Amino acid sequence: RYYATTSQADINFLTSDEAENVTGFLCGIDNPFKTLDFDSTNSDRESATEATLERLASFPELLSHPVIEIDLAGNITYLNPAALEEFPDLQQLKRQHPIIAQMISRVHHSQATYLNCETEIGERVFEQSIHYIAASEIIRCYIVDITQRKQTEAALQESERRFRAIFNSMFQFIGLLQPDGILLEANQTALDFAGLKAEEVIGRPFWQARWWSIATETQDKLKQAIALAAEGQFIRYEVDVRGVGDTIAT
Repeated sequence: RYYATTSQADINFLTSDEAENVTGFLCGIDNPFKTLDFDSTNSDRESATEATLERLASFPELLSHPVIEIDLAGNITYLNPAALEEFPDLQQLKRQHPIIAQMISRVHHSQATYLNCETEIGERVFEQSIHYIAASEIIRCYIVDITQRKQTEAALQESERRFRAIFNSMFQFIGLLQPDGILLEANQTALDFAGLKAEEVIGRPFWQARWWSIATETQDKLKQAIALAAEGQFIRYEVDVRGVGDTIAT
């Protein structure tokens, strides 16, 4: 039998050395909750268990992403409504369907209880979170359509490739810096002129690169440019540049 009380005095008594025989005391306390009697009938416990199971079972049913469950032989043991809508031919193709075929092969090859992978079906790409539940000998998979995300990533990569091609083909020196002067990018024209490799200057303070003849003045001008940037202004500055063999060009 379990009891609940909101009285601090009752709690203090129960936790003190005086509480040697508390049977009568427990029966007399002002209990704000109904006593939970675990010696009650089996029907009460069965009802509580059924209610819990129904509540848990409703979670995958309401998910907007497909959830698939199969046994180790590839037989479908569960599909939520989202899976039926997303893959209408899944029950017909069964283990021949790319989604299920990938699940079985990847679990067998990896010997892992959890893995994450991508599967292409036509022009669409799906991300699969696969869980192998050894106790039940089943494979459960949560699926998300990431086609749009992959298309966006591909577009960004193509945009970056085009930008880099234009950036490196410019005859003028071009550099990208952080506000603290750390050089993030330098175009190939500038590197070739100074006889430098990218790893020699990228990630280092701009004025430490050995292509400037007046490093201190360059540093000061950069600080002024940063201060004026908030006002939309910029600085024009001429500097002597050291090329291959320490020749100087202005």
